[in-house]
Amino acid sequence: MKPARKKWPRRGGVGFTYVEALVAVGTLAVLIAAVMVIIKSSAQLVGVARVRAIATGLARDRLELAHAVPYEDLGVEGGIPNGILPADEWVTVGGQEFLIETDVVYIDDPDDGLAPGDVIPTDYKRVRTEVSWSGVLTSTPIVMWSDVAPKGLETMVGAGTLSLRVLNASGEPVSQATVSIIANSLSPPVAATQSSDIDGRVLLPGAPVCVECYQVTVTKPGYTTDRTYGTAEVVNPNKPHVSIIEAQVSEVTFAIDKPASLTLRAVRGAQFGYAPFAGVVFKLQGTKEIGRNAVDEPVYLYEANHVTSGGGGQVIVPNLEWDTYKIIMPTGSSVDFAGSLPFTPVVVTPDSSQLVNSVVVAATPDSLLVRVTDLSEQPVASASVTLSLSGTIEATKSAGVPGAPDWAQVHFPGLDSVNYDVFVYAGGYQEATASVTVSGDKLEVFKLDSL
Repeated sequence: MKPARKKWPRRGGVGFTYVEALVAVGTLAVLIAAVMVIIKSSAQLVGVARVRAIATGLARDRLELAHAVPYEDLGVEGGIPNGILPADEWVTVGGQEFLIETDVVYIDDPDDGLAPGDVIPTDYKRVRTEVSWSGVLTSTPIVMWSDVAPKGLETMVGAGTLSLRVLNASGEPVSQATVSIIANSLSPPVAATQSSDIDGRVLLPGAPVCVECYQVTVTKPGYTTDRTYGTAEVVNPNKPHVSIIEAQVSEVTFAIDKPASLTLRAVRGAQFGYAPFAGVVFKLQGTKEIGRNAVDEPVYLYEANHVTSGGGGQVIVPNLEWDTYKIIMPTGSSVDFAGSLPFTPVVVTPDSSQLVNSVVVAATPDSLLVRVTDLSEQPVASASVTLSLSGTIEATKSAGVPGAPDWAQVHFPGLDSVNYDVFVYAGGYQEATASVTVSGDKLEVFKLDSL
């Protein structure tokens, strides 16, 4: 007979297995977490709604205060128009801090014409208030505005219109630029900050009259800065502080754009394998002028010395405005400039980065650097340059090869301060010759025509 199989007792209807218990506990935990998230979110929504209601009330109170203020006093302290309202004010309600920012400007109503055709563009005042707050209940600020009209006819006695425009390097409007306007010589003084509109414009009718008293600075995060200058900074500024003439429009244009950078690298000559050269001082000079000094010499927007360093023999110059920059060896330098790639001066465009390799050699009192290009000013490869004096050949050199720091350039050091005849030859181009007077460090450019 076969042995009887062992019978196991059946599990009853009461109790859970270990796996079932884990599943139940996990499900309960998820439900509890979801409920907590809902409770927390609901509480936060209620809190944000409460804070926004308080901020809305503060904004309305500020506008009501503006309507209650005498029209001639309606303005912010240091603003245009000047008035008794604070530009910024912190208040605390229910333990929460709020920042109330107020701005008041004149509005030129197009119904009666616009400045400069409208000689009195101070038709009414617009009050704008913004209430913001920080903390765990931070939300979008509350912004409100209201127009306030004078009880009688508008006037323009002792005031004019300040019209400022902000453009980029391409001549396109720059919106949301920060425009700072300061006039400490006025009583009361002006210290206002405005943002340019979609057309890049800030229009401020009702600016008190003065002569070159409005200091204007224009910038934007991630952009360069443009500003006016006083005679204490530049004797004859190209863009002086702004004057306001009664019942007239004073318009000034400013230009800002994204900054660029230049990496200046110094290398030795070809015989040294263009090895990096640390400790070289370069003067970087732009071509934009901010005015003239007392002896009618140009005052440049950018002019500064930079020293190469490290194993790479270079220095990075950040935050440059778009311009055309010269690389100059300062007076008394122990080295001379003997060519560069790209050619100098270097054109710098907004939001760009460039590397300029410059060849430097031991300085001599008089030298000649010959640059050879085609008619479109592109480097000519394999050019040969001969230097002669009174019919006697002094030297013949080949220009730097393509891609080298002295590509299409030849440097002749240790010359006399006299006239030399220079002959330039390159395959596929017509020969060129010229008489060159050498005095100090001379650069001569030859533009070759193709055969």
